[in-house]
Amino acid sequence: MRSFTSLSGAAQAVLDLTSPSALTAVDGQYSTTAVTSAKGPDSGKTYSMSAAQAAQNPLLLETWFVANNIDATDQKAITSSLISAMKAQARKEFISTNVNFADFTGLPGTAFTSSSVMTYLNGHNANVLHSTKYPVAYSAPGVLAVTDQTTYVATSADAGTYGKAAKAYYAYADINLIP
Repeated sequence: MRSFTSLSGAAQAVLDLTSPSALTAVDGQYSTTAVTSAKGPDSGKTYSMSAAQAAQNPLLLETWFVANNIDATDQKAITSSLISAMKAQARKEFISTNVNFADFTGLPGTAFTSSSVMTYLNGHNANVLHSTKYPVAYSAPGVLAVTDQTTYVATSADAGTYGKAAKAYYAYADINLIP
């Protein structure tokens, strides 16, 4: 696990190659962590689901709306709230398939350069990372239509010493995907 810290007000993240992670490496394309919507303003009801559930069953939320007689105002509020929560969850995760950080090692206390970190990232499928996918648009309230994903691209790194945090800086942007 590696640590990303979002830098306030900037489209940049910091990756710590050596410490426990605030960003979770996951094997799947979608987060399996359930998030909960804000309360619907009329019904006061909330709904919990994961992006993986939304991808597996694009009608899951709509089915719940119908079964619980949720009005249009609440459908929009709950859907919007879930999208925001799923995006926030996805930005805490990256798809770890073929990504390797374990080999960035050396004699403890020995110096490494920023370029050695960048060379390592480029050679170990770690120069470009992707968050898990999350829904961003529905063709109707509750019907998943489009997914999005955050792409992190390594832009620079700090020099340091082996045995201490190795930090790489990633710029990031959202990209629209079709589910």
